[in-house]
Amino acid sequence: MLELSAQVVDVARLATVEHRLERLEITRERVLEIAEDCGSGNLDPLPSAYHQILALFEDDQ
Repeated sequence: MLELSAQVVDVARLATVEHRLERLEITRERVLEIAEDCGSGNLDPLPSAYHQILALFEDDQ
């Protein structure tokens, strides 16, 4: 029974992580849209926090 409880907790954690990843991917898409709206799609004028968000995805790839 204890093993089943641990599996339920693991599934809940996985669901939480998947949800956070989905939100980060949406954030990345929005940041890229903002960059496009700023002009040529150049990321330079964006605040450093936006660059940090995009760097998370670059490191993952």
